[in-house]
Amino acid sequence: MYFPSIIYGIVKYITGNQTTSYNSLFIVASVFNFYSFLILCKQLKFKKENSIIGSIFYANGHYFAIQYVHLQNQFAFGFPLILAFIINYKRTKKKIKLFYIFVVLLLQFFSSNYYGLFLFYFFILSVIVIYFIQQKQITFQTILDFIKSKSTLRLTIPAFLFVFTIIGLYFYFFKENLDLYPKRIIEENVVYSNSILSFITLPANISNFPFLNLIGTTHTSSHFGYFFIITLILILTQMSSLNKYQLIFLISAILFYFLSLGPLLKIFNVNIPGPYSIFYYLIPGFKSIRVPSRIFIVSWFFFALVFASSKNILSLQLNRRTITVLYSFILLELSFFTKISETSILPNQANLLLKYANQPYMNVLFLNYKEDKLTFETSSFPEYYFLGTQVRTPNGYSGITFPFQYYIINLLIHYQTNPNFYNYLYQLGISHIGIIDKNYDSNTAKKNENPIYSFKNLKPIFNDIPNHLSIYQINPSFPENLSQEENKNPSKIGFKISDSSFTKKIENLYDNNNKTYWKSFSSGYQSPKDYLVFLLDRVPKKNLLIRLHSGPYVERLPYGVNISCLNKNFDYDLIPIEIKNFLKNPVYDSYQDVVIENCSSNKIEIRVKHKTPYSILMLSEIELFELSY
Repeated sequence: MYFPSIIYGIVKYITGNQTTSYNSLFIVASVFNFYSFLILCKQLKFKKENSIIGSIFYANGHYFAIQYVHLQNQFAFGFPLILAFIINYKRTKKKIKLFYIFVVLLLQFFSSNYYGLFLFYFFILSVIVIYFIQQKQITFQTILDFIKSKSTLRLTIPAFLFVFTIIGLYFYFFKENLDLYPKRIIEENVVYSNSILSFITLPANISNFPFLNLIGTTHTSSHFGYFFIITLILILTQMSSLNKYQLIFLISAILFYFLSLGPLLKIFNVNIPGPYSIFYYLIPGFKSIRVPSRIFIVSWFFFALVFASSKNILSLQLNRRTITVLYSFILLELSFFTKISETSILPNQANLLLKYANQPYMNVLFLNYKEDKLTFETSSFPEYYFLGTQVRTPNGYSGITFPFQYYIINLLIHYQTNPNFYNYLYQLGISHIGIIDKNYDSNTAKKNENPIYSFKNLKPIFNDIPNHLSIYQINPSFPENLSQEENKNPSKIGFKISDSSFTKKIENLYDNNNKTYWKSFSSGYQSPKDYLVFLLDRVPKKNLLIRLHSGPYVERLPYGVNISCLNKNFDYDLIPIEIKNFLKNPVYDSYQDVVIENCSSNKIEIRVKHKTPYSILMLSEIELFELSY
């Protein structure tokens, strides 16, 4: 996000307002996308009216078609500009256009790494297609002519220059930190793919009418938009009038849509291997990303070209009735895609909360209560609740974002009904819990009771009835000391790993380097299939301490383990991290200590206890110590 960050910095310097600066980037991205597509339409010599409508469609579609919460994905100016500069270079042979191509590749990469990767291959594909589309027939000789042509060789210059620039800029980073970014397994790509019917699926968090969804909601799927669907149907009714180029645009749009469906196409509970698997296994770079649904941006680009080139559909000479219908669909689209939070006029809630605060700063963890479960709050409600205050929330919408957001999410899965969990949160610096009741029934005005309401270490201090929000102050009680105590006079024990769930890079667990990692990919997430077997150099005479290091990825530590020693089995839940050093530097290295009592064996197995969907097991180092007590 280097490029958007620079724009953000400039706007913030001028306005002095963080919120205005951030929100302005959506407008800046839309303007960039609009004019880049307009430049392409000019090169393709489309009608002015069509060009404007197509540019509007392309400029603003990203907000709905791609995960809008990821701001960098709004900047997609590279695709139309690259194609425009290739066409212009073919016509004019001006070498300056090669430099423009290089700059666009670089700026797009620095806006969004995903789009930068897609754009690089899009550039190569465009050069090939533009050449062969002009040939009457493709023979082996035409392929040789393409490879040897000066135009092709010159167009490789910006591509190589881009690759060498990225390698040069990131060489030291890749050398020192490459293991921080593990290869994404194919199962992870399945999770973050579009669904086959996502074009008629409304994401619940951006719709006022989620109950009207035809097939429910999805996590990452894009939504075409009803105006888009109606217009597309009108175009398809005139397939016979589409020229060669329009057919290429349409086929490309459909092809890239199928790529956005990821490795598996799911139809009526039947899994069919998708074309994305070819990219994952054969094309460099695709094993390092995990969200195939973002390829839809290329599909959106080609659909915009179909719109802009369809004279009979988008001409301003359409009759008044048709125009009225189309604009009605646009208004309907805005209605569906404008999220209005169910929030009453807020009195002085924030001031009331601060009145009860027992420390200079409050860290409030907001949770949803729905279907008898507490989940991490993902809407923007807390932001409005604490505007103009110093109250912080690890949800990331007001004040700071805790670097252990996903760690808390995973802990919630397993321990939300355990009172000691809230003691642990307090040690992590969270002073208050805010619970938003999503079970509230406006017809009966009855609130479902959550079992945690009776916990003695949670003191109710505020209840906002109109907004179904309750605030609890954590008053820690410590029947168990959850913080890691410093173990005095430990004696280090050497070991070998005789067996494990994943054998690659097992040596990284004892190379004294917290920047190298061992990852267990037994299931695509943490599960009891993840395990390690140790052979100790000697049998411990007293208690044994196992120290599991995470590096900066605290969320990838285990959330409970089973340990086997001889005929003894030990269960450990809610294993705390070493909190003091963690709070000082949460993005450096964290570790858990597990103590085994009276284990008179040199063979020990440690196995993950709980299935945790959103976290693989990944460790940087393991140390074993014999304790003196």
